[in-house]
Amino acid sequence: MLMARNGQGQLISSLEMTDSGDMICPGCHQRVYFKNGRQKIPHFAHRAHADCDTFSEGETKEHLQGKELLARFLVKDEGVLEAYLPQLRQRPDILWNKRALEFQCSPLPFQRFQERTTNYQRHGYHPWWILGRRFYPKKKFSHFQKACCYYTKRQIYLWHLSVEHGKLQRLGPVIWHYHTENSFAKKSWQLTDRTIYQEKARISHWHPDEYRELLAQKLIHSPKQLLLLQEQFYLRGQTLTTLPKWCYQASTFSFFFEERLLLLRYLYLLHPQQTFQEWISRLKCLTWRWDFPLIDQRTVLWQIFQECRVLAGQ
Repeated sequence: MLMARNGQGQLISSLEMTDSGDMICPGCHQRVYFKNGRQKIPHFAHRAHADCDTFSEGETKEHLQGKELLARFLVKDEGVLEAYLPQLRQRPDILWNKRALEFQCSPLPFQRFQERTTNYQRHGYHPWWILGRRFYPKKKFSHFQKACCYYTKRQIYLWHLSVEHGKLQRLGPVIWHYHTENSFAKKSWQLTDRTIYQEKARISHWHPDEYRELLAQKLIHSPKQLLLLQEQFYLRGQTLTTLPKWCYQASTFSFFFEERLLLLRYLYLLHPQQTFQEWISRLKCLTWRWDFPLIDQRTVLWQIFQECRVLAGQ
């Protein structure tokens, strides 16, 4: 915790403390004490066994330093550190206008992540999840990393903060490939002087016939998820590897569905004259979950439907 109230009710930053007088948690109104050791930056902490709903104890050094970095970066743009939102009973790390910044460094139950995100959205705030060092993505994104992605102008991206290097990074556009999984470009802001750096992604070429052949090879080894997908095709008198060539073309939306995008395209192919709403109705037979709370599902599906129309008409 970097902010607490003094005896006069004033919010004081731990970075500006000059003595160790009694301070009050702005959330639970219990006493907190000032800590200024060698391992972490100066901060406030609750006494042992204190019960506070709005602050978690045991903040990591990375989390404390990250909040400080982001607050200093946004101070000219009215970023407020640890602003409590009483209607939500939530406290984002930083409130910047209507953006609620959450710098996530430690594991968080997915249900809790969804609850916090939808609670912000329900009250008109825009949650901005920024991931710490342990969540920097590799080629294969985890369930949580995918859920923290954003989608704008047909591009998927993810935010990351490197406290060690003082860099805020936008990773994207993220592109899924059948061989290399996910690749992404990087745009970095040096928080100390606001210098911007850009790094292009290494993108592998996409070959529809090669993708089809790879699927056939994978099916030989019987991976569970692919077999379940093949079963969906069997039920409709089709197979995963005998679709028209346009179904295997590259797509931004492969990031969301991977090989399952083929089934969405096939359900369009069955009735090419159908309306968007009719296509959506046919998708309801699928029991897939949409675990991207920061991205509007209907918008993505509409763009997939439009993409099917273009590809099928070639």
